[in-house]
Amino acid sequence: MDSNCNALDYDILGYKVKLQPNAEGAVSPDEVVEHVRTEALSLREKMPSLAAGEAILLVALRLTQEKMELEREYRKEIDQFRANADDVLKYIDEVSPTA
Repeated sequence: MDSNCNALDYDILGYKVKLQPNAEGAVSPDEVVEHVRTEALSLREKMPSLAAGEAILLVALRLTQEKMELEREYRKEIDQFRANADDVLKYIDEVSPTA
């Protein structure tokens, strides 16, 4: 079976790409492409001397940085939640009567 049979074709500032729809469907390829296209066009309006590829690369780098920052923040919050949960369990063990 050809894995490209469900791939969708897109054009982002002259670059042709094929994207597979995500099985989970949280974010559609249409949304992703439109977001990248909008960000790249906005960047090129601010810096008209940028080539399309440069704008797309800068957008990709910025989005990757944002994603990594969110992942680190998420991991930190999860670790803090676990630490708090452990503290609560220890407190419950200390104050609850033992049988």
